[in-house]
Amino acid sequence: METKFKQIKIEISNLIKVVKDLEEITDNDSFAREYFENEISLLKNAIKSLEDKLNNSIIAYCENLNIQDGRYDLIKVIDGDTIRLVPPNTLLNNNYMKDMDVRLYGYDAPEKKDEFFVEYKTLLSKLFELIASNTVALILERQSPITEHANYTKYSFHRMMGNVFIDFNEKLFYVNSFLAMFPHTTYYNNKKFKEEKKIEYYIGGLKKKRLKYSNNYFFDQDCKTFIGKLSEVINEIEGFADLSEIGYPSCLLFFPKEILKIADESPNQAFDMILSSIKDNDCAFSNVKLNTQKEKCVDLLDKRLISPFDIVLIYAFEWKERRFGLGDENYLKLSHRS
Repeated sequence: METKFKQIKIEISNLIKVVKDLEEITDNDSFAREYFENEISLLKNAIKSLEDKLNNSIIAYCENLNIQDGRYDLIKVIDGDTIRLVPPNTLLNNNYMKDMDVRLYGYDAPEKKDEFFVEYKTLLSKLFELIASNTVALILERQSPITEHANYTKYSFHRMMGNVFIDFNEKLFYVNSFLAMFPHTTYYNNKKFKEEKKIEYYIGGLKKKRLKYSNNYFFDQDCKTFIGKLSEVINEIEGFADLSEIGYPSCLLFFPKEILKIADESPNQAFDMILSSIKDNDCAFSNVKLNTQKEKCVDLLDKRLISPFDIVLIYAFEWKERRFGLGDENYLKLSHRS
């Protein structure tokens, strides 16, 4: 089905080119312009109708795919914030999808034209190489107000938005949060938080609390060992050596596996589980408390206007701001090599 959509899109593009060619031909000929003007207008209307029907078909197709949160096999890393996965067997075997691209929710890695593009793609690739299995856990983001980015929307049949995790013993390692803590990534979701600039109003924050950056962030020896191995990988990437010894806060990286079962069905329950995990894990964020606006968060979750993972990503970026002494608008300034 995906191939058919692409073919239709190509044919519509060809029709648009035909119309442009006709307009160019008739531009300098008043007789021809008058003669073909009505037909060109009809063609434009027909093309617009085709585009609308194609978009509606894609929306219906995507909504019927019913791709569930769960575990999927990794095919490849596309760049620093996009991976390619094997789709569910029902879709693969029926030739509906040969693969599915997943855009990691909540952060933006450097693009091809930017410095550190290769480094972030390498980092994400090596992160997956650390696990024995090629399987990742995926929790999709389905909230339409926050899945719009540039020219991509959640209705793209080629790419979806999701939270990606790696199974690690009895926990899930949250890949999105880890990459969000790096100095060259930028924050683009949640739009509601971003545009209204009311993150602290809704969620609270660290306020003036002092953060420590030592490895005592790691409440669990296995987690510490995992991050230790990852630090070795980071150290091997050109330009990243200074980032390998940083004590990344484990309470923003490791979460209970149960969250995979409830994130979509009960965002509020997932939200509470995340808060409990942050509180229970012994690291710098263990004292973080929601202010009196928790009910506002619950309301936004009920309306699917925010994701339960927004709090993790917001704290990850707040940690980064304090760790590197940067405001959100200045993160990319670190991308210039000395």
